[in-house]
Amino acid sequence: MSDIATKRESDSLLSPKIDFVFKIIFGDPKNVGILTGLLEPVLSLPAEEYEEVIIVDPHLLREREDDKLGVLDVKVKTKSRITIDVELQMQPKSDFAKRASFYQAKMITEQMSKGSDYSDIQKVVSIIITDYKLFPDNGNYHSRFTMYDPDTKREFSEVQEIHILELPKLPEKDDGTELWAWTKFFTLIDKKEFEMLAETHPKTKIKQAVAILEELSEDQRARMLLESRQIYEVDKRMERDFARREGRAEGKAEGRAEGKAEAEKAIARKALAAGIPLETIHGLTGLDIETIKSL
Repeated sequence: MSDIATKRESDSLLSPKIDFVFKIIFGDPKNVGILTGLLEPVLSLPAEEYEEVIIVDPHLLREREDDKLGVLDVKVKTKSRITIDVELQMQPKSDFAKRASFYQAKMITEQMSKGSDYSDIQKVVSIIITDYKLFPDNGNYHSRFTMYDPDTKREFSEVQEIHILELPKLPEKDDGTELWAWTKFFTLIDKKEFEMLAETHPKTKIKQAVAILEELSEDQRARMLLESRQIYEVDKRMERDFARREGRAEGKAEGRAEGKAEAEKAIARKALAAGIPLETIHGLTGLDIETIKSL
């Protein structure tokens, strides 16, 4: 993990780009006001839409069974049942546009039930925050996509909308907007910089988000869970290197299985030491409860 830090110094906080930190800040129903604060400057929705925001599915998306550190997804519905999906992507994904289109189509079909018709379909919105440049030939850090005819300048439908926030493109100079402030929030790790950002943008909910970050950063269990994540990532790299060195296909398969098993056990041991519940460890590693107890 680059700026997600392998070792935290006293003047640093946990990065909001860490999967479980992101989930706690924006995916906990207790913090729905913070999530709303993030959504408002990105989307052009009437204020009344945020009078009722329900978090639907704040879980980790796993594209493969072994992808324990997949794209983090927080899905919400607004007052008029608009579905908004917020994703954080740390690494480039193949077929990005197709994948995003697939998830949007899924959000539409999920609205249809027996006896419903097309008039029941409400708007679906994706907000995808990338820690890499998705469109390197364009300097804008915020992009909005809809079904649009470039010749007639006419929008075909308002049902689908995709917003991309590219963190590396954020200008260093503060432009005074809430959108800049929230995007900047994801790029920081220094405690003083977080506090300064909250102070210079008092109308946002960033101060509340920073308070949660400070609390998490002092939580030994959170630190142990982060260390477990890092162990898992290192073991995954070792596993891939081992498989590449092995010339035979069966050797690669053995290397993958062996590395995966050891990585999962290492995570489980660290999580157990931190007092994390067995069910949570099971969800994180895929190990059965009895195996976890025996470690």
